[in-house]
Amino acid sequence: MQIFLDYQGVRYKNENNFKKARTFFERAKDLGKYPYSFGMVCYHLGIAYDRSSRIVEAINIQKTALACFIEEGNHKRQLYTKTHIANTYTQYGNYEQADLWYKQLLNNCDNNEIYERIKRNLIWNNIKRKAYSEALELLLNRQESNLTSLSYYLLILCFYKLHDYKSAMSWIHKGKEESIHDLITYSKIDTIEKLIIYDDNPNLIIQHLEETYRQLNPCLDIEGKQFYLQLLIDIYEKQNRLDKAFYYQKQL
Repeated sequence: MQIFLDYQGVRYKNENNFKKARTFFERAKDLGKYPYSFGMVCYHLGIAYDRSSRIVEAINIQKTALACFIEEGNHKRQLYTKTHIANTYTQYGNYEQADLWYKQLLNNCDNNEIYERIKRNLIWNNIKRKAYSEALELLLNRQESNLTSLSYYLLILCFYKLHDYKSAMSWIHKGKEESIHDLITYSKIDTIEKLIIYDDNPNLIIQHLEETYRQLNPCLDIEGKQFYLQLLIDIYEKQNRLDKAFYYQKQL
């Protein structure tokens, strides 16, 4: 019955109906600690809590799942669970705690697929905690043939944040070329290029940011919106145009 209820919950989770999924996972969990099924129920319930913004419950139940997988000796599930815990810390702004989990994972991971996922997540967490040099070190250690459009964007973003505009510009052509079929990533790379080119002309920067944000807004994810909104807030604050800065602040 526990496995059946877990299966039903996964079906609703995959349909993004997390409220319904939680109902099945919680019913399954209440049946007790059955070997080789209770841990997976807790793992899935943790994902459902995470997607429902119930952060403390998500991390606590994921740690319960992790304890089960350690007891069962299932190394791969331990890696997935630890990665999910670290990702949850990043998602909700506890970047230092996420950093500890990611670095521990990298030092103890013998699965190439999961290793690459952990490294990508660590790069993003470093950027979130403004450790741009650490993010760059990880990015530049990858072979160029393995760089994706997102990798190029992150490289360019890190150099820009470190005020190394010459290095940022040296990657922009390749970044645009790689992301030609990825509108959002292409636009963010193009925006960084404009920020550098128009560095001494804030009015042109504002014009570009507002036009681009208005056009892309319907298809931007949370991170994409934050990218443009924070740039607009920063430039209006520098101009002491606090009414406009506050207008965009409310949209964050």
